[in-house]
Amino acid sequence: MGPHSKVASPPAGQQVVGFPNEVEATGRSDVEFGVQQETDLVFTLGELRELVVRASKEALLQSLLGKACQYALKLWSRLELIMGDGRIEVDNNWVENGMRPIALGRKNWVHIGSEAAGRDVAALASVVETCKRNGICLREYLRSLLPGLNDVLARRAAELTPMAWHSRHVEK
Repeated sequence: MGPHSKVASPPAGQQVVGFPNEVEATGRSDVEFGVQQETDLVFTLGELRELVVRASKEALLQSLLGKACQYALKLWSRLELIMGDGRIEVDNNWVENGMRPIALGRKNWVHIGSEAAGRDVAALASVVETCKRNGICLREYLRSLLPGLNDVLARRAAELTPMAWHSRHVEK
């Protein structure tokens, strides 16, 4: 690294890590590599946006290309958010994979019987998958939460999420 190099540090609590072979091949540190990757990405996204804007001006609004461009531009701020923060996941495959057993066993769920019950099952499945994904013991979470659940006010619901529960129990 030369005396005139300016490399930004990653945000607090984050570590920028490049692909090992690319970092080694360039001789740059992980942080330098990450900053370059981010700079390249911003430039590439800018070019892509220009291309989409140009295509949207040339395409008929009701054509497939016109609709695709409108859709992309409408969601562009979300794309920039996802690409700018490595903590945000691009897809929700883990949720879909968690729901697959429910979908495959749909005949076993005939007893649901109403739309409201279906929402309740979906909410429960969401809690189960959140616990699995974050390494929270579902049995401990439910054993701790359920006995006093009837006495909790709705405005305190955020305190009952698996992550909030986990943060309170990790501190102890």
